[in-house]
Amino acid sequence: MNDEDPLIDHGPWTKAEDKRLWSIARNNKLSNWDKIAEELGGHRSVAQCLIRYQRSLNAGIVRSAWTAQEDEQLRAAVQIYGSKDWPAVAATLECRTSAQCWNR
Repeated sequence: MNDEDPLIDHGPWTKAEDKRLWSIARNNKLSNWDKIAEELGGHRSVAQCLIRYQRSLNAGIVRSAWTAQEDEQLRAAVQIYGSKDWPAVAATLECRTSAQCWNR
């Protein structure tokens, strides 16, 4: 249901979707992700909405300052995955988004 359903949107998240997701999640007190995904519309699964919020929009989880250790991990991940697959690079770092890794 989360991956192979042809109705699920697997494309990149837009800024408009991120804004709506953030707003809807806050209005629902970050609970009932079934309802949040339904309100968002656009064919995103419940899991996609929760993961997107936690990995990209939750300021309490996503860090801002980089440590020397994170810089080393980032360099190593870029050597493995290259400079095109930023979601894979970000997945190797705790609390970092693909956009943060690309910008760094």
